[in-house]
Amino acid sequence: MSALVNGERIAALIDQISRARSVCPRCASRQFGRHGVANGLQRYRCRACGKTFNGLTGTPLARLRLKGKWLAYCDCLRDPACTVKSAAEKVQVHANTSFRWRHRFLHWVKFDRPATLQGITEADETFLLESEKGNRQGKKQSKQQSNPQSNQQSSQQSNKQESDQDKGPKKDQESGQENTPLGRAPRKRGGVASKRGISRQLVNIVVARDRGGATIDFIAGRGALKADALHTHLLPKLQRDVLLVSDANAAYKKFAREAGIDHQSIKLRQGVRVREAIHIQNVNAYHSRFKRWLHHFNGVATRYLDNYLGWCWAIDLRRIGNAERFLAAALGHFSA
Repeated sequence: MSALVNGERIAALIDQISRARSVCPRCASRQFGRHGVANGLQRYRCRACGKTFNGLTGTPLARLRLKGKWLAYCDCLRDPACTVKSAAEKVQVHANTSFRWRHRFLHWVKFDRPATLQGITEADETFLLESEKGNRQGKKQSKQQSNPQSNQQSSQQSNKQESDQDKGPKKDQESGQENTPLGRAPRKRGGVASKRGISRQLVNIVVARDRGGATIDFIAGRGALKADALHTHLLPKLQRDVLLVSDANAAYKKFAREAGIDHQSIKLRQGVRVREAIHIQNVNAYHSRFKRWLHHFNGVATRYLDNYLGWCWAIDLRRIGNAERFLAAALGHFSA
C-alpha cells in the first residue's frame, strides 16, 4: 500500500517538474501537447518530430522501474552512512539494483553547484589514490598474465580480441567512460601508491570555497596541479573582483597572473597557516569532512568519483532536506 502511495506522489512530482519543460527532449521544439497517460505518467507528443515522451525522457531515471520505492531510496541516500547493502535491505531490492540506482540518482545531482564564487575565495587540492574498482576487464587481463595455462585459452580467442580492439575500448554502461585494462597488478584492499610523493597514481581534486560557504569542486586530472585545469574549471566560476587565496603551489600563482585576478598565498612549509583574513582553513576542513565521509565506502572507483563529490556536497550544504527534494535534483530541478 505504501509503495502505491509513494508511486502516486512520485508521479505527481514528475508531472510537476515536466510542466516546466518547454521543449521536446529530442528535437527541442516548443510545439507539443498532451498524449495520454502510460504507467501513471502523463505523456506528450511533439508536433514537429512526432515523437512521444514523458517527464522522465532524457533524464538518468528514464526507464527505471519500481517507482514506488524511489522516495524510500532517496531517504537512504540522504543518510551520510548509506551503503549499497544497507539501502538494498531497507528498500527491499537487490544489491546490484541498489548500486545502479545510486549512480542513476546521483548523475545530475553532481551538477548542483553555485554559479559564481565571490569575495575572498579559498582554493586547495587534495589527493586520492586512483582506483579501478570493478574493472572486470583489468582483472581478467591480470589473471591471464599470472596464469600461463590461460595463454592457451586466450590464443584461441585472439581473433575475437583483435576485432574488439579494432572497435576500440568498451565503455562502462553507468559512467560512459572507457573501461580499459589496468596496466598494473591489482591492489588488495586499496593498497598504496608504488611511487612516493605526488605522482600520476593520485587523482587531483580541487576545492574552492568563498567565505559565504559557496563551494565548487572538480577533478583536475592525475598528479600535480596544472594551471590549465584551473583555467578550464575554476575561472568560469570566479567573479572578476575575487581575491583568490591558496597555498604556495606555483600553479595558482601562474593561473592568477594569466587570468588577471588578485591572489594571496599562504606559505605552509614555513609554518604560516593564518595571516589575518588570509587562510585556507575552510577548504581544508571541507577536505577533512569529505575524506572522513568517503572512508566508510571502503574505496570508490575513480570513474564514479564525480558522483561522490556531488553527493558529499549535497549532504554537507544540506541541499537535500527531504526525499522529494532529492528526487527533484535527480531529475535536474535544483532548488534555490
